[in-house]
Amino acid sequence: MAPSDTVKVFARLRPSNPEADGPEDVEGGGGGGTFLTPAALEDSDGCFQAFDCTSGELVYQKPGDGGDGMTFRFDGLFGAGATQGEVYQGAARTIVDGVLQGYNGAILAYGQTGSGKTFSMRGPEASTAPESEIGAIPRALSHLLEERERLSKEENVDVSLCVSYLQIYCEILQDLLAPASTNLSVREATDGRVYVQGLSRVPVHSINQCMEILREGDNHRTVAFTNLNAASSRSHAAVIVHLERREPTVGGERGMLVTSTLTMVDLAGSERVKRSGVQYQKLEESKAINLSLSSLGNCVSALAHERSHIPYRDSKLTRLLSQSLGGNARTAILVTLSPGNDLTSENLSTLRFAQRASRVKVSAVRNETVDYATLYQKAQAEVDRKDDSIHALELEVAKLKSQLTECKAERDAAVDKKTAAEAKFQSAEAGYAASLNALQQTSGEDADGSRAVAAIESVNEKWRSEIDTLQKQHEAQLAELRQRMEKQIHAYKSAAAEASQEHAVAEGELTHEREGYLETLTKYRECREQLQQSEKESAARISELLVEKADYEAKEAELVEALESARKTADISLGKASDMAERVESLESVHREQASQISRDYVSREHVEAMERLFKETVERLTNRLEQLEENVPDRQRGRGSEGTRKILSSIEDPRAAAGGAGGGIRRGVRVEPGGGGAAGESASNQEGFELAAVVEAQGQLTGGGTSSGSGKRTCTIHI
Repeated sequence: MAPSDTVKVFARLRPSNPEADGPEDVEGGGGGGTFLTPAALEDSDGCFQAFDCTSGELVYQKPGDGGDGMTFRFDGLFGAGATQGEVYQGAARTIVDGVLQGYNGAILAYGQTGSGKTFSMRGPEASTAPESEIGAIPRALSHLLEERERLSKEENVDVSLCVSYLQIYCEILQDLLAPASTNLSVREATDGRVYVQGLSRVPVHSINQCMEILREGDNHRTVAFTNLNAASSRSHAAVIVHLERREPTVGGERGMLVTSTLTMVDLAGSERVKRSGVQYQKLEESKAINLSLSSLGNCVSALAHERSHIPYRDSKLTRLLSQSLGGNARTAILVTLSPGNDLTSENLSTLRFAQRASRVKVSAVRNETVDYATLYQKAQAEVDRKDDSIHALELEVAKLKSQLTECKAERDAAVDKKTAAEAKFQSAEAGYAASLNALQQTSGEDADGSRAVAAIESVNEKWRSEIDTLQKQHEAQLAELRQRMEKQIHAYKSAAAEASQEHAVAEGELTHEREGYLETLTKYRECREQLQQSEKESAARISELLVEKADYEAKEAELVEALESARKTADISLGKASDMAERVESLESVHREQASQISRDYVSREHVEAMERLFKETVERLTNRLEQLEENVPDRQRGRGSEGTRKILSSIEDPRAAAGGAGGGIRRGVRVEPGGGGAAGESASNQEGFELAAVVEAQGQLTGGGTSSGSGKRTCTIHI
């Protein structure tokens, strides 16, 4: 498992554009970059209250807003005076060094339109611009080429570089080095690597060739005039560098193949249609740009919050950068900021995107494998060389054999000549013998024989001389032939020995190479078997996961059904609970009304005691008045009503007995009214008549005669 790291985020502040510079002032402070229109020139009041390049901390606050502002912290900040070289060394150099070591890398420029993205990545458009103003992409290519030369000379490492250049225009992927190749597709290899199908790769060997490739791609990239930028990029552009590094075999260890990819992206700037004033096709381009940037923001947000689903497939841009964001790559993002008061909050949106991106985790691993293909090619080339050497030796042996056959033929011819000479010699001897016999036969004719002797001696001398000459010639030719044959045989034997020795050495080397090749082939087969086994296990695991998924879907359906049932039960319970709540509310309302009535009708003990004292005094006065009246009435009428009156008066005097022992909470009222008529209907012209009314209110049962009203009061009227 590769150690986790996070995306490195850097921020760069574009220099201010004085209004005196006019619409042709260049973003980034250099000449020949992106031309800003007057609408892009903002007020001098900045939205950055603090911009500390040392600590990487900045404070954002719009002019006029209260509070302390918002603090953002990044891996590096570059002020308006930062040079192109400082930006490359601080933000991109580490990524490029990692690519040389075998780690995938990505460098992205993000920001609003006219904030300096293209200038930071590509530099000025003019080919005659000073070297100090070239952007991160040319500097990275130059760095890679210089390191390739150094590794080739010092470490005998073979490094190859290929460059691709593409743009994403309105969700259409186009090869800028082969403009006819449009609507390309983003594919995923079996090892998880993402690539563009059909994208051309151009091998590069010098920085001049790289700059020519970049200029050719820039000529095909889509740009247009807007109210914010006179040369606004209308597409996302990506330069992809493919690096292959083949390390030599050292100490018996097999050479390794290291592959890596460097993706450098100049994103199109986000823009507001109201400010840019685009229409028609430019409006469609602006929609596509904002939509793809929105998808990029959604992916970054999902990765920052570590969600289970990352929406890489929402756009071609996020699909292409899926390995760079949260995958096998070291990534650096350079966000570019515009000076000014940031009325449209574009800088704030950029800063929030950068803050989320700084929390995205990546896991880059070194992409190295045993270079079996190169080893096989080298072994095959060595075997071919040995086969050629053996074939040459076999040809040499065949040539020597042919020469030996020729020598044997020459020897046979010499033997034939010898045989012919011997036959000639024998014929001469036979002639000599015949001459000698003829002389002997004619010896009788010569008396003294002197002529015969002379003739014989003459013939003998002649034949002896000829024989000696022939013998000497024969011996000389035989010696010469023997010497030449011996030299040739010696030479043939030496050549055959050397050929045999070389053949033995070549056979040994070939055997060693064959053993190495077989071992390599065995390793390759083992790797292939392991890969097949892994694929089988993966297929089995995928089947298990599909089964588990089906089980989970079934359980999910059951849970959904149970949830629906529970929801219905809950709805019923909620209905009952609502009814109960209404009932409780009604009871509480009744209780509140009763409590209010009790608090309204309740009389304190002090008031009751005061009223009792008043009642007692009133009863005493009434009693005295009754006695006086009884003394004045005739005897026949005396006693009428007295008994009932005294009962009421006694109940008033003892309220607790009348109320059944009830304590406080009794309200009483006694009034005496002059009455105009008696109970018997008699006239009161000659007597005084009074009507006694006693009103008693109590919570308990009130004893006594009288009528009961609806309010719980009882009124007793006594006529005297």
